[in-house]
Amino acid sequence: MVCRTCLKVNIFDIVKKAKFVAKKAKFVAKQDATPAAKFSDTPMFCVQTFHAMPDLYRDRYAVGDAIVTITDDFQYLVFEPQFKNESDKLAYDKIMQYKQLLKEDVNSLTEEQLMISITAAAADLGLSNVLTDNYKTVRYFAKRDIFGYEILDVMMKDSAHIEDITCSDPTSVGVIHRDYLESEVLRSNVHFRNSEHLNVFLERIARLGGKHISSSDPMLDFQLEDKFRVAIISDEIISPKSAAFSIRIKSDKPFTITEMIEKNVIPTSVVSVIWKMLDFRGTGLVVGATGAGKSSLLNTLFPLLHRSSKIMTIEDTAELQIPQFDWTPLIIDAPITSPQYHDKFQELLNAVLRHRPKMVSVGEVRGKSTKKLFDVMSTGHSSLSSFHAFSAEGAMRKIISEYDVHPASFSHLWFILTVATIIDKDKRHKRKCVSFDEVCYDGVQASLVNLCSYDALSDSFLGAIFAEMISKSKKLDYLTRFDASSDLASDLKRRASLLDECVRQKAYTPKKVMGILSRYYAK
Repeated sequence: MVCRTCLKVNIFDIVKKAKFVAKKAKFVAKQDATPAAKFSDTPMFCVQTFHAMPDLYRDRYAVGDAIVTITDDFQYLVFEPQFKNESDKLAYDKIMQYKQLLKEDVNSLTEEQLMISITAAAADLGLSNVLTDNYKTVRYFAKRDIFGYEILDVMMKDSAHIEDITCSDPTSVGVIHRDYLESEVLRSNVHFRNSEHLNVFLERIARLGGKHISSSDPMLDFQLEDKFRVAIISDEIISPKSAAFSIRIKSDKPFTITEMIEKNVIPTSVVSVIWKMLDFRGTGLVVGATGAGKSSLLNTLFPLLHRSSKIMTIEDTAELQIPQFDWTPLIIDAPITSPQYHDKFQELLNAVLRHRPKMVSVGEVRGKSTKKLFDVMSTGHSSLSSFHAFSAEGAMRKIISEYDVHPASFSHLWFILTVATIIDKDKRHKRKCVSFDEVCYDGVQASLVNLCSYDALSDSFLGAIFAEMISKSKKLDYLTRFDASSDLASDLKRRASLLDECVRQKAYTPKKVMGILSRYYAK
């Protein structure tokens, strides 16, 4: 006698197997009746189209198993492992479509389990020979398409070189490359097959970021994996040409003050003065246009602080990477375009002040939040933040006129560093700290005293001598009243020697920089 429970289980298994066989038969019949070229139109699992690798190029380097080539005419070409022939590539697409039809949750599998699953699918479809002939290539694309970012995977992983990925339509995908700023956007050979493919990709990226694209919310701005900042425009009315996106990539290896000095972005003497000011709870703004390198320079200044300093940061997207152990990063949980953005900022700012940090940093201050930051400065907290403006003068005018900050509030701001992209004699685009200005307030109006400025013709920093900066700076004169350990010039020279030591020892990590600079505080 067969028990009822066992009978139910057996019937369930039979039905499940029958459905599986029916799905397989339906899929195979459909594929047999469809021209082979049809498979390459599938948006989810398309394979990069290969161009001939050029003999002449500016740069070539590996990103995982792929090769990136920068051509003489500033194209960013991606060369991935190749299938033996076009039919094998189409067979890969067919296998992946089949797995998608079975609705298997491949994302929960390990890499080895995924390959076992793909091997089984290939056997079901009679395509085992394709897997045998192209095993390493199939493994590469399976990892890319399932665990990675599909056709953008190489770009997303090229964080050592790429700052931004930009797309204005399915065939216009480009990158902003750290080493080739003069070309602005480098056009790539990576492209989406059509608008449908682009939309499917954007929906997937949005889901990974916990967001959803809809007609009621067509513009998204979110963070992905604590590394990517994604901005999407999907509405056909707003963007009639095509859906568009931009992805800002945070480097795995942040720049250090060592590299800034080595590359002549900022002189050692200016860094020494900033270090001195920060030790006495100084406040500063790093200003510049979009893409000028504000965040990169701002990030290099934190290792100047004592290693035991309590630092709290507020950002809408996590970009700062601070080495001090007592660092608390806070994220504004609201889109920049949301009405709740500034309310959330105020809530976080109030919470920060209750923790008594030495340093309060707003990664990028904007809008009404600017006035609130000046309120924090007035409480005696040290502060470092970035701000969108072309110059120190422009920043002051904008803050006073647009954000209703009284000129008297500038008495709490010590300095403004301006960064910009300059063109050198060889027509190369380079980022420089073009001016270092001290902020003054005479009781009536706020003004600037330029302590140092960059001259492109001579490729030098004018005024970057301690004696000159000391003679012009009221803030440094003010600090001499509170430091009896040594005279000001000797103190700045001692700091400069430690910064030079960072360069000599090639201290290319924030922790190594902080380790060398901490000798200053040793008794």
